[in-house]
Amino acid sequence: EVEETGESEETGGLDIPEYWNAENTSQRIVDFALSFLEVYEGEEQEYLDMIKGAVEDGFAQARELIGEVPGEVAELTNNTYDLAMNKLAAWAEERGLEFAAEENAVA
Repeated sequence: EVEETGESEETGGLDIPEYWNAENTSQRIVDFALSFLEVYEGEEQEYLDMIKGAVEDGFAQARELIGEVPGEVAELTNNTYDLAMNKLAAWAEERGLEFAAEENAVA
């Protein structure tokens, strides 16, 4: 659980409150995605593939909807995406699951 301490992190030229930085936001995304595993009625590999695809699609849809953003915001978004994927990959590795390479990397 992340507490908002009032501290902020400078990302590029942005002053990002700690709650919204890439590390904490990516952790919330992954925690939310993994929170439904125990009610999923399938194999863990299927679940991983499904949530990985959902996270990829979510970022792609957000980028399409929002369009081009300033460099610092794009950097924050890319860092958040990369961290979320790394956290999912680490979770998969802990369970001996295959974490497929991205077919359509989000840039």
